[in-house]
Amino acid sequence: METVSWHMSMGVGNYVQTEFLLPRFCPNCGNGNNPSTTQQGYKLFEDYGIFFLIHTCPVCRKFHLTTQKIYKDSSNKPTELLTLYPKGSLRKFSTLIEELSPRFVDSYHQAEKAEVASSYDLAISGYRTALEILIKDYAKEYSGESVDQISSLNLHRAISHYLNNDPSSLVSADVVHFIGNDATHWKRPENYDSQKSLIQVKQYFEIFLSIIKTRLMVNNPPVSR
Repeated sequence: METVSWHMSMGVGNYVQTEFLLPRFCPNCGNGNNPSTTQQGYKLFEDYGIFFLIHTCPVCRKFHLTTQKIYKDSSNKPTELLTLYPKGSLRKFSTLIEELSPRFVDSYHQAEKAEVASSYDLAISGYRTALEILIKDYAKEYSGESVDQISSLNLHRAISHYLNNDPSSLVSADVVHFIGNDATHWKRPENYDSQKSLIQVKQYFEIFLSIIKTRLMVNNPPVSR
């Protein structure tokens, strides 16, 4: 679940102008999320507050609810989205992708569930795993190489080997790969931010998925000359 930041005047103690998080798309109708928001309750602690918010989608007019952990205005700590209801459905893929790589679809959905639970590092690692599965299943179908040849390549080498002639797919896969490494490895960049990294992973994964879908459509046309 990709989130976006919003601001709201709370007028509660040290929470005057507060940032909160929302899913980018309405979990009810799937349209871009631009809701009206009302505060329904809160519980204040020493350094932060737990706020209960109701959001009304202007398109479908349905509600979705969030619980947010919001730190005091003087703090530099980012808001945390604790719960979302309803959580929305898992992503649907084209039949071509589902038939090519059922395991990719399953791994992607596992990463989505980690994202919904705000387990951002696990989600990033999961999307990285899903990327490797999709690349290798595509290679198995179209490269003419054996399963042993394909499985012998790590993700870095697989990207270089199978995507080298397509700059767009190469770059987009590299972003998912390298940020996925940052989430997985013990040593990380000093400015590493798991939420921002997850957004970048999702954005570039979208580019890669659109390329793979286009390739599959070209390779499997409904008509021929």
